[in-house]
Order: sequence, then C-alpha cells, then structure tokens
Amino acid sequence: MKSYCLLLLIFATGCFGDTALRRVSLIAVPGTQFSIQLNGPDRSGCYHYYVISDGKFWIHRPLGKLSPSQTSPTSLDDLHNGVFRVRWGRDRNSPFAIIDVRKRLVVADSCKEHVKNEPFSE
Repeated sequence: MKSYCLLLLIFATGCFGDTALRRVSLIAVPGTQFSIQLNGPDRSGCYHYYVISDGKFWIHRPLGKLSPSQTSPTSLDDLHNGVFRVRWGRDRNSPFAIIDVRKRLVVADSCKEHVKNEPFSE
C-alpha cells in the first residue's frame, strides 16, 4: 500500500526535483522555424533563454538575475541576413540575445561570460 501511495504522489506532483521554470515570453523569429523563449526565475533568481525549433530546445543560456522591468516587453529586430536581436525590457541596459539562424549561432548576448558565436543544434 505504501508503494502505491508513493507512486500516486509522484504522478500527481511530478518528478522529484522538478526544476521547470515559468515561461515569461516566447517570440517567433519570422520566416524561420525558430523561437526564443525566456524562462525564470529559477531558485537562485536567475532567468534563462532558449532557442527552440519544432518544440525542441536547441540551446539554453542563463541571463542572470533580472528585475521585472527587464523581462518585458519582448522585442525582435531583424538585423538582416538571418541575424536577429531579441531584447527583453525597454531600457538601454536590457538583456538581449543576437542569433544567426542561417549559421545557427548565438552571436552574442548580454551575459559577458558567454562565448560569442556559439553554435546551436538539436
């Protein structure tokens, strides 16, 4: 009986240690199968963004701790030749990510510790 109750508890509440983050925004990249999703905050207060295609996460990068004004609105700029910048928030110091969908690269983002021109794939 105890095993049955434990199994029922797991199915009812999800896996132990479930770290699913709340989706803050999702923006489609026009003319492509890609989207950029912002999730967070995690337990340490950090937000993360994901490059998604066909429902699969291709790359995940943390952005760090953000204030509510730095998470919305979400805007997307076409920088030409398959390069797009997504920005969260309105001020000059808002977090951003620049992706190249043709070369499948994260060109840069607002987190200085991240490697530039990092490839993404399934």
